[in-house]
Amino acid sequence: MSQIRSLKFITFCIAAYAILFLFSVFFQSSTTGQNFDNLYFFKLIVMFLIAEPHFAFTIPLLVGYKEQFTKRPIEFKVIPLIIIATGSILFFYSMTLFAFIFLFANIYHVNRQSLGFFKLQARASAKLNATYEPLLHGFTLFFFLTRLIETNFSERLIFFGCFLIALIILGWFLFKEAKEDKWLKICSYTQGFMIFLPVAVFEDILLAFAIGIAIHYIQYMVISWLICRNSFNFPYYNLLLIVVLYATLTSSALGGFITQENQSLIIFIPTILQLLHFYFDGFLWRRDNEDVALVIKKGLA
Repeated sequence: MSQIRSLKFITFCIAAYAILFLFSVFFQSSTTGQNFDNLYFFKLIVMFLIAEPHFAFTIPLLVGYKEQFTKRPIEFKVIPLIIIATGSILFFYSMTLFAFIFLFANIYHVNRQSLGFFKLQARASAKLNATYEPLLHGFTLFFFLTRLIETNFSERLIFFGCFLIALIILGWFLFKEAKEDKWLKICSYTQGFMIFLPVAVFEDILLAFAIGIAIHYIQYMVISWLICRNSFNFPYYNLLLIVVLYATLTSSALGGFITQENQSLIIFIPTILQLLHFYFDGFLWRRDNEDVALVIKKGLA
């Protein structure tokens, strides 16, 4: 638990976010010629290094929880098959509806993890925990709505800076009475809201996601690594092989999608796998399940 709750870990996640943000501001200055190619490869690198590896960790986690397929066949066998079948129909016959469902599931999934990490890291009051998730969803909707307002890039950057300062001030106000770990609590509170903030800044929605959700990706990979190594005793080279192989295959498949050349049906497979990741995570981290609670306790001990 000490690794996850350390200010160093939270700072590392925010620092990665800041670096990606600064790189994106640089590439955003021009979308023609060499900078367009740089932007494309920048998104591809982010996808390969952190986005797809984060999805890959679902595989060893499911292997570790293999007994759940017997204990809960409806949730772990039947419903996933329904998701695959329904997703296949929507993908090929109603891409607009599929994209909407995928976007909603992605946002909900990310915000739920932010809530979980806030509970783990900040150890705030039950009242504050209860208000955190609705605020996350509300501000996420607000960030998407700001895309409807016609502004230039400089004005959006000013909005980003002002909103971030406001978040820090709010965090300071909420935790001003904290006797210990004040900055840890403030940073933990702030980082959840930072994830979708780039949506209000960058016109390229995939670029905005690559920047903001980096925090989510890193959090997930670290906690999944600890669970797989400490609770399930996965050899590290097996984990690395799964992650690298999965990231290589899915990044290659999705590479055309980044440039909006989404005619290739090969993107269907990694996209469906991502939907299954969103679904299974609703069970793999629920500490009201006794089996899961024991695994998490052992993994983070």
